[in-house]
Amino acid sequence: TLALTIEYVKERKAFGKPIGDFQNTRFRLAEMQMDVRMHRAFVNECLASYLKGDLDVGSVSMAKLGCTEMQGRIADGCLQMFGGYAIWPNTPFPAPTPTPEHSVFMAAPQK
Repeated sequence: TLALTIEYVKERKAFGKPIGDFQNTRFRLAEMQMDVRMHRAFVNECLASYLKGDLDVGSVSMAKLGCTEMQGRIADGCLQMFGGYAIWPNTPFPAPTPTPEHSVFMAAPQK
């Protein structure tokens, strides 16, 4: 998860300092946090429309596609921050494994 990754980069050291102090790490974390917040805001907007009874199919499709693709970007970004540690067994951040639900969600995008 993103929160776990943020904690990890504060502890993991490279070149004598936490990797969370490196500019590129801070940029990537900021991008991922922005991505999550923007998608959460859109989903909240869709929820408000649904509760008012005027949620349209296009917005539902955009939310589904956008959030599903964001999930992949965030998982990849977090995995990169953990580096080789992420592939060790019994770590707090095991490598992601596809779930049946994920394949259902990913059925929509056709590129």
